[in-house]
Amino acid sequence: MRPLVPWGSGQAPPAVAWVPHAFSLCGLTCGFLSLLASSTHDFAFAAAFIIAAIFFDGFDGAAARALRCDGPFGEVMDSLADLVVFGVAPAFLAYQANLHLFGTAGAFAGAIFAGCGAIRLARFPLVKAQGYFVGLPIPMAGAFLAMLGVYASELPPVAVPVATVSVALLMVTTIHFPKFGTALGMFPPPARWALCLAMAPVLFVFAPKTILFLLALYLFLGPASELRLVFDRDHR
Repeated sequence: MRPLVPWGSGQAPPAVAWVPHAFSLCGLTCGFLSLLASSTHDFAFAAAFIIAAIFFDGFDGAAARALRCDGPFGEVMDSLADLVVFGVAPAFLAYQANLHLFGTAGAFAGAIFAGCGAIRLARFPLVKAQGYFVGLPIPMAGAFLAMLGVYASELPPVAVPVATVSVALLMVTTIHFPKFGTALGMFPPPARWALCLAMAPVLFVFAPKTILFLLALYLFLGPASELRLVFDRDHR
């Protein structure tokens, strides 16, 4: 009987193929550590792990393309890791920080977020577009919900469940959101990641609310651009 191998063929992949997979597994580890931190109400640490996972999520795809070893196995692994770190972990953080106050309704709100995240990830490889994402990307949705959970005690209690469901629905809409490369198109790709990698920990330590503001701004870019297109079409 032929042994089963995870990459779907009888040949082992080259060693370099495991470089992007290692980044995906680092992201998955961040998701697990975020869950542990949320379970002890260390919400700042839990959110930090989710923010860190955004970089691993970017590095795995970049490494796969650079090493020319991208394929369906890597796409599936990336999606599974993303579902944990950007879908389940932020929903659990929000539940621990605020949603538990609403009982079953709060748990349902968290489940809606995780479920919409799964739908978003399943749809992603089927809907390709240049220059923008169709629906809110799950890393941005997860990071926003995580940072919102950190400051849940400073907000009206009902704001978190409303935001949780709203952001979840944005993930499964067909609203166009700009891609990372489009937003920072004036910089070459390595410089974009270097800039964000340098700024993210500084902002998180010294001005964490700035991260929440920037994420909220990104969330509004999609609906705002759609409204502008509708307005322009109606006034032609």
